Amino acid sequence: MTNTDGLVSGPPTGLAAGVIRGWGYGTLNGYGDVEDVPFGRGFIPEFFTVQIEPDEGPNGVDDDYWSLDLYFQVEPGADTSELRIARCNQRDLSSTLDLVREKWALTIWRNWAHLTLLLGGEARARVSSSGEKDAALDILSTTRPRKRKRTSITEAHLEAVAQVYLAAPQKPTLAVERHFITNHSTAARWVGLARKAGLLPPVDRRSEG
Repeated sequence: MTNTDGLVSGPPTGLAAGVIRGWGYGTLNGYGDVEDVPFGRGFIPEFFTVQIEPDEGPNGVDDDYWSLDLYFQVEPGADTSELRIARCNQRDLSSTLDLVREKWALTIWRNWAHLTLLLGGEARARVSSSGEKDAALDILSTTRPRKRKRTSITEAHLEAVAQVYLAAPQKPTLAVERHFITNHSTAARWVGLARKAGLLPPVDRRSEG
């Protein structure tokens, strides 16, 4: 059962956050150009972005400003979503992820995004209950964890893998692993599939990593 404790009150102290339909510019599945898919007994966008930044506080914009975008995709029929890509502006990605995870685990950020989407926009009209908040929490609490499915490998995903691989100055497989926040074996498998699809040149053992 999904833990919804604390999700309604919003992001933790010191951070501001929002959820946007679709993924950011420069990625596949741009803002708004996505379909709603079933989620529990409601609907949310198949692709969505969690945007996190420092809370401005009483004195305006923080001098140490940064922004983190977490790109999620809903797993078909699984009532959950998976983090596909993370990008950070004006700060190192690894240290920023550590900072954000100290406040909330990524699974909590994900569940907060699910709740936000179920309460807002088109999803709101599809939640049939006397109280929007109670209905959304009910949808989350009645979803059941299921066995994780292997990522569906589409042509678009392989094209994105190839773009990251070819843009890397060195250790391209490691670049794919870090870009998509996955493990090395999965990144290597994706690279192999992209190469088999003709999206990458024959392997060069000197540059693999």
